[in-house]
Amino acid sequence: MENNVQNNYQQDWANMMPDYSLYDVKQFRVGFGRRLGAAVIDGIIYVIILMVAVMISGILDSIDFSTAMNNPLQFAADMEAIGPQLSILSSILALLYYSPEIFLGQTFGKMTLQIKIADKERNPASLNQLLTRFAIKHGGYLFTLMAGLTLNYFLETMESLYAIVIFIGCFFVLTQNKQAFHDMGAKTAVFFKDEIISNQEIQTQN
Repeated sequence: MENNVQNNYQQDWANMMPDYSLYDVKQFRVGFGRRLGAAVIDGIIYVIILMVAVMISGILDSIDFSTAMNNPLQFAADMEAIGPQLSILSSILALLYYSPEIFLGQTFGKMTLQIKIADKERNPASLNQLLTRFAIKHGGYLFTLMAGLTLNYFLETMESLYAIVIFIGCFFVLTQNKQAFHDMGAKTAVFFKDEIISNQEIQTQN
């Protein structure tokens, strides 16, 4: 009797679950608003980390902030002098902060909003896909890093152009496919974490 009740309960619960096969996978992809929210969270955290790192590193020790009003030209020259150091530090910290996307498919912002990177069909993304997506999305930081190390102003220009392309590419999420430029390049998309097909479910289907 108890087993029958339990079986009936399991069947009722199964009937309550939606049949995901009836839906277009694009309907499950997370749209622009939530992804922007995750990016804002990550941006705030990154800026705080960068500010703390700059203070600890002593990069600003050579800057006399009192000259900002009295001698703005000298202040601008002093700030330009530490530009390469700031570029190196900021790019390294950015690559480190966003690197969990390679291994976890999430940053802290994505974790907070319960979203995650997967392949475009809602399956877990492969390491190759996550690496490709990371390289496309954050490749600008590599230009910034190389510009800081080599003092090559052409690389700074390349970084600016690259940043514009990625920025515009982020708005592709507003289209029906809900994929940013870097998603299209890596054949990935962003989903709610709990709606990504687990490896166990994939094995069951096979």
